[in-house]
Amino acid sequence: MTTVYLALVFLTVWAILIGIASITLVKTGSIGVVFRFKRFVRICQPGLNFVIPIIESVEYYSTQTHQHELPAESE
Repeated sequence: MTTVYLALVFLTVWAILIGIASITLVKTGSIGVVFRFKRFVRICQPGLNFVIPIIESVEYYSTQTHQHELPAESE
């Protein structure tokens, strides 16, 4: 009976860890590009997103535009 409880606890902890690993958070002003086995799958918008742990990976890219000041033109 102890072995059954130990197995049940192990499976519960494992399921919780997999659940936590499947959550990805994309910050405002960026996007997440999801790859499955190094091939493009989809784009994650800002907010809470889910991925398949170990199989899918996420790369984050900024979508914010940066304004650079140009030097004044001489006439």
